[in-house]
Amino acid sequence: MEQEAIKSSFFVAVITDEFLAKREKYLLIIKTMAQENERATFEDRTRDLKPMYVIVKRGVKWRAFQDFHWRQIYFYTTDKEFDAAFDKVKQDVKNWKRIQS
Repeated sequence: MEQEAIKSSFFVAVITDEFLAKREKYLLIIKTMAQENERATFEDRTRDLKPMYVIVKRGVKWRAFQDFHWRQIYFYTTDKEFDAAFDKVKQDVKNWKRIQS
């Protein structure tokens, strides 16, 4: 069964212990997003690329997710660090959209 296309213009994975508890579900979502990006690259449809970001809680074993083509990787321990990482993602998405238009 083919996966439905992800409709967001970008993707952020926040990897925590809770995330890893449902790793199979999230691996499928991330693989689907990566396949869409590969297809867009192959077909030279760069406007259809969806940047992928990951924010990882320090100490979490996220090896299964390290091989994806993340545009940016951020690590956090505190809520303040998480907020700062997410703000950086939002700023990068703005820049990405400006470049793509």
